[in-house]
Amino acid sequence: MINIQYERYFLDNGLEVILAPDTQNPIVAINLLYKTGSANEGSRKSGLAHLFEHMMFQGSLNVPKGKHFHYIQESGGSLNANTTFDRTVYFDKLPSTHLEMGLWLESDRMGFFLPALVEETLANQIDVVKNERLENYDNAPYGLGFEKILSLVFPEHHPYRRPVIGYMKDILSIDLTDVREFFTAFYTPANCTLVIHGDFETTEAKDLVAKYFSSILGSPKPEPPASVNEFFLTETVKDVYVDRVHLPKLFLPGLQLKHSPVRTLNLHL
Repeated sequence: MINIQYERYFLDNGLEVILAPDTQNPIVAINLLYKTGSANEGSRKSGLAHLFEHMMFQGSLNVPKGKHFHYIQESGGSLNANTTFDRTVYFDKLPSTHLEMGLWLESDRMGFFLPALVEETLANQIDVVKNERLENYDNAPYGLGFEKILSLVFPEHHPYRRPVIGYMKDILSIDLTDVREFFTAFYTPANCTLVIHGDFETTEAKDLVAKYFSSILGSPKPEPPASVNEFFLTETVKDVYVDRVHLPKLFLPGLQLKHSPVRTLNLHL
């Protein structure tokens, strides 16, 4: 069993901070978990949460486009992000001597993303996500399998019914207003958990967190999406989907719901 010692506290603007010192190696990891994913899109266009993950790497007020990658990688670090139904995570792994730089980069896009938002950048990332969908879903063998499963398992308007990447028609129609509203609603300190793990002094880390994040304006924590437990799958659901593939594929995912037995869905492509 792994026993990780950590300290948890909150800034006045609502940002949750978790510090877990570990001096075994001279590296530090910075993880920002925003409690928003595709389930939070509600009546908004599908794919907005995932597209926004891409947009967060396209520059902020004090960090020009491409420089977030440049600064992290030039220091010998690595970075990435991912989006699911319920959360979006951004993470940086750095030499411990560059902790301050990593916190500055993350705070700048949390607090000052909107001033750098322009139509050209949005159009570029819409094209990137469009190609990602074409490559991994629409034009991939069995690529639409999981999407078909979601539409069969979850009822209309359920927060898990739509695929995280979104539907193509929605992706292509996202505009600057959609992006601004999504950022304002969900990318707030009160909706984020900042985790720092690795080789650092706790007092210094607290000072740096306060220096770069405490001045970011707080706002009320957004309402969670509709409950994911509002329905129960009471029968086995089957469907056959015909696609242009040489061999059939059988999906047998188990679906576990609270207060409900495991149900099986069969999808045959």
